[in-house]
Amino acid sequence: MFDEKMSRLIPYTSTTRLVSALSVKFKDADVQVASLKYRGRLKTADDHTRAPSINYMSGEYNCTCEDFEFTKQMCKHVIGLIMYIREKSPEHFESFLTALGKPEMLKYASLSPTGTITTMTNTIDAMMEGGIPRSIITGFTGDPKIGKTWLSYQMCVACNLPSDMGGFERPALYINTEADFLKPGVKETFHKYFKERVKRDFTIDFLFPRKITDLFDLFGLGLDLKKSEKRVVPSVWDDTSPLECPLAVLQRQKHYGIMIIDSMTNILKKEVPVPPNQNISSRAACINTLWGRFETMVEAFQIAMIVTHHCTKDPTSQAYGDPYGGDTVMYNMKHVIHILHGTKELFDKYGDGARRIMRARWPGVRPVIMPIILAVNTGFMDTPEAQKR
Repeated sequence: MFDEKMSRLIPYTSTTRLVSALSVKFKDADVQVASLKYRGRLKTADDHTRAPSINYMSGEYNCTCEDFEFTKQMCKHVIGLIMYIREKSPEHFESFLTALGKPEMLKYASLSPTGTITTMTNTIDAMMEGGIPRSIITGFTGDPKIGKTWLSYQMCVACNLPSDMGGFERPALYINTEADFLKPGVKETFHKYFKERVKRDFTIDFLFPRKITDLFDLFGLGLDLKKSEKRVVPSVWDDTSPLECPLAVLQRQKHYGIMIIDSMTNILKKEVPVPPNQNISSRAACINTLWGRFETMVEAFQIAMIVTHHCTKDPTSQAYGDPYGGDTVMYNMKHVIHILHGTKELFDKYGDGARRIMRARWPGVRPVIMPIILAVNTGFMDTPEAQKR
């Protein structure tokens, strides 16, 4: 399978998916051919149907699985169908590879994540198959004061690290709506803590939009909030094209490897409050508009982005991870890491820094919870047991 021809798929997928595709077996009864398109149909063990398709003349491909829906990468089902075509119709396989190599197909390759950035912990890196993915937005969610800002800052430091340490060797941009880092001495204190930890310097630039209109301005959007006694009605428009907005211009100058939005909660609830049954649609309109710009930014510049958001309920409950102001943020967050308080057993063992990390939403991967420690003046660290692995 891993010959020169199949390796031409790598810009549109990943080696992990190529390996996973070995488990995808199509039979003649599973595949239909109509015009220039092959359509496959598979029933998974959990009784879901996956329906990959390939146009062997245009090079286009699609699938109904969550992996493809969230990442737009060539998933294992599409690759499995390509392997079927290679065996059954070598000439169509060759036509597909030729079409895939055309310049107009490069837009599909540009959507593929280009690697990960370490979290500086073995625990979270293992859970996330290497770390925070680039070209994708990752959500950090959890209760207030649980450690989302610590982990976000830690990711900024990690982005600066050399590649042999799992970093991206680029500076970071921290967009802080809650103004934590405007407080006297906070930036200097965090810098000191993490410089002692990594034994090297790093660069983190900060922006402090205090109003939602300020955040919209940064992404080249206009916003007018018409307020009445009970409702807020937003009007949204484009001030500039997505890749000519102030942040895109700044990105071209500074070459950031990661952008942090900390947090969506604070900037929304201040100006688009959500009393019972009010302003949900208004808040959703704001979130969805911003998210479109977020996605354009990470895809165009192949950088990582983290958006933090507060949750109102324990993520281990039946309705875990309910965010403030409805579920629009969680709907847009396709990759979600929850930070949880430690159990009594963990608190007894590790003290007040006991935490748990939950991979709550990750395409194609089941949720999992692992213990971790938020160490005083240090950041998130593996437990002693995890350090020995």
